[in-house]
Amino acid sequence: MIAIICLLILSFFTILYCFFIIKSYLFSNNLGVLLAGFFIFYWTYAGAWVIIIDHFLMISSIFEINYKHVSELLFQLRIDHTYALTNIYYGFFLLTYSASMFFLFKKGKKLHMPKKVQTLKITIRFKFIFITTSLFFMAISLFFIKNQIIQAIANQESIYSYIRFYSDQKFYSLHIVSNIIGLMVIFINSIVCFVDYLQEKSKLKLFLLLISFLVLIVFLCYLVFLGNKREIMYVGTLCILFYLSIKPKHLVIISSIILLIGVPLFFNDSLRAAIPKILYDQEINNQTNSNQINHLDFTELLKSAANHFIFSNEMFYAHYSMYGILKYKVPVNYGVSLKALIESVIPRFIYPNRSDDVYKYYIQSIGNKSKQGFTIHHCSGWYINLGIIGIFTGAILISYLISYSYILYTISKKNQLLFLIAYCGVIASLPQILRAGPESYKSLIFTGIIFPVMIMIPISLSDKNED
Repeated sequence: MIAIICLLILSFFTILYCFFIIKSYLFSNNLGVLLAGFFIFYWTYAGAWVIIIDHFLMISSIFEINYKHVSELLFQLRIDHTYALTNIYYGFFLLTYSASMFFLFKKGKKLHMPKKVQTLKITIRFKFIFITTSLFFMAISLFFIKNQIIQAIANQESIYSYIRFYSDQKFYSLHIVSNIIGLMVIFINSIVCFVDYLQEKSKLKLFLLLISFLVLIVFLCYLVFLGNKREIMYVGTLCILFYLSIKPKHLVIISSIILLIGVPLFFNDSLRAAIPKILYDQEINNQTNSNQINHLDFTELLKSAANHFIFSNEMFYAHYSMYGILKYKVPVNYGVSLKALIESVIPRFIYPNRSDDVYKYYIQSIGNKSKQGFTIHHCSGWYINLGIIGIFTGAILISYLISYSYILYTISKKNQLLFLIAYCGVIASLPQILRAGPESYKSLIFTGIIFPVMIMIPISLSDKNED
């Protein structure tokens, strides 16, 4: 009976959510609104739909669905009254966000649609600077974690997990920031070089395109080696939204961006587990002068990658959090995220003893002492900070960020390019925001807005000089 009630709850809120998101898209006529709607739904309700469908159709007997494993690591999730209430809370979060977006766009529907940004131009000097800058930040990133990589391989552990959860994290934030800036610089540079070459072909432009593209491939391989899909997803999403807003558009560039994002994300989770074992076995072979070749079963890798991609842990870790809060009666801790947010501005190597953020408070409150990395849903984080009112506060804040960043882009005349990249950065940051509490707004401000705008300033100046 409870499962049927949960199904009705999911159906009710999903239908309303889709209605308001589609209406918002029709008012804005911008694909970013649909993508933002997908991100928010995926990290909020996608896991719930899989769990309920599995309850009725037993699809876990056919597919390896990861929420069973999540239950073993975190806590047992049962389809009970608590889970029904969990989906009601998440449903109001979705409904509040989508309805707010609808009314904000409806209010501004008389705004003129923004003109497509003209073809971007970067001087040859800046193209070389961008390529060098990307390599520089990749070297900085590697410098911070080289010892952890060696230790992870020696222990046959996931490089990503070892760096993220088991090692000294004094410079972890700087490592992540270096990855984001370096990848963003070379991704944008490659797009501009590609557009520039297609507009006017020459040997020099082809050379710059090939060099930029080579550095981009190396950077992506480096991140796949580390298992860092967050940076790939963020920068890739930002770049494809950005490119779709400029003209002229070329199908070959759109296809290239999707391929460069999709392939690493598709294989990331499987390679994250396989790479340490392969490297360790190779090291043993070198030490013993063995000629044994360690083959990677591509069929198994492909099967594993497809399963992890379709039924990713991402659907369940954050989704579980509200259920855990209600099940274990986690008390509201007013302002816990605000204190953590203020302290997070200070680098960890200067101020290592930071207060616990809302995620750590949640994971300790439910009695989980594992070093396994979980996440907390943004809605759950606001609930711990403000109680039920936090569910609505968090949803409204996200809707205002997206809608007003888009409106600023539509009405801007002198700095349209900078407002465009800020709007794209806000949407690209959603996966990170939705898997963390209110503290994630620091990441939004810096990596979602400030860094992309700083990178875009030379391009904006080049365009003005061109004019």
